[in-house]
Parts: sequence; C-alpha cells; structure tokens
Amino acid sequence: MSPISSNINTKLNLIHHVCSGKILSTDVIAAFDRVVADKDFNPGMSVIWDFHKARIDVGPEELQALVTHVGLKRQHRGTGYRLAIVADDAMMRMLADIFKALASPLSFEVQIFPNPDEAIAWVASISTPSAADENSSDTASPSNHIP
Repeated sequence: MSPISSNINTKLNLIHHVCSGKILSTDVIAAFDRVVADKDFNPGMSVIWDFHKARIDVGPEELQALVTHVGLKRQHRGTGYRLAIVADDAMMRMLADIFKALASPLSFEVQIFPNPDEAIAWVASISTPSAADENSSDTASPSNHIP
C-alpha cells in the first residue's frame, strides 16, 4: 500500500495528497504520475501535499530531481496553479522551503502551511468561480472539500 493517498476533487479543481509514515522521493513522483494519468485530472488543478503525518527522506539532489520531473511534465500538468505544502516541524519546513526555492522558475505558486486547514483555505481561495459560489458556506470545513 502506498504511503500517499491521493484524492481528486473536480468540483473544486483540487488534488489532495495525504502522506503518512516514511516517504521517499520515488513515492512523491509515483503519486504525482498516478494523479496526472487519472481520468479525472485536469491540467492546472491546484494541489495540497499534506506531510503533517509523515517524514520525507530526501536530500537536495532528490528534491531537484522532483522539481525537474514536475518541470518536464509541465505541458500535461498545466501552469498557474497553487501548490500548498503542509509541514508542521522544522525539518519538513526546511525541505519544503528548499523545494519552493527550486520550483520558483516554474509557473505555479508554492506556499507552506503548518496545518491542513490553512492550506485548504489558501488553495480553495482560487477555486473555479462556480465551485467557489456553490461551496462558499463550506470553505471553513476541510472535510467538505476532500471526501
């Protein structure tokens, strides 16, 4: 079983990855590739990577390889989306900051949050207008966004 659970919410134009246990860069790349190949995936969907129950075991070279992988898939993945990283300890925030710096030349926005609620609120703030209108009363509850 994968240490990364991925959900695609087409209504909110959102991908939500929840990670648990020890995560390797190969796990992240595999989850990315699975979602991009999914029939419900749409280019430009915003994404949350929730690492608050996980520890990622990667070095700077592996982070660069991850950014390169995303960059090479840009035509299919899309651009202009938001990527939220949930990192609740110092080591995870440091790795997220390195990823953010390495990804800065790519065409998406990265922010780091200490908890899932803040990440969901930030990503949902640019959801499609129809989804935002339909779910305006639901935005405070993350459980309404991700089944």
